[in-house]
Amino acid sequence: MNGLVLACRYGWPLHGRALAAVAASAAALAAFLCPMASHAQPPAAVHTVRIEAMQFSPASLEVRAGDRIVWKNADPFPHTATSVDRKFDSGNMTAEKTWTWTAKQKGVYPYICTLHPGMKGVVTVK
Repeated sequence: MNGLVLACRYGWPLHGRALAAVAASAAALAAFLCPMASHAQPPAAVHTVRIEAMQFSPASLEVRAGDRIVWKNADPFPHTATSVDRKFDSGNMTAEKTWTWTAKQKGVYPYICTLHPGMKGVVTVK
């Protein structure tokens, strides 16, 4: 057994080479773990778009890839949230219904209500 193992097992104080070995091991571990932490993604957020009085609120929304957007229909009649390029489509959402979309790819997604084309919004995924 090396001196470091014996020192740890029997509670001996660390001196000289054993102390240097512990310090080197700690430094190597820190160097390995720190780059990993800097690349960690923040947790996904949930954003809400309220559909009320024939408009999307907010009409413009900026999110990160991985975030979820929930559309909630607060009007007494159906609406859709349909991207112009058809990347997403809620289908008809009746009163008080919700629909959720996860923003997976970066880009700009203008959308409308297909039942009321004057209703417009845009989601920007960063």
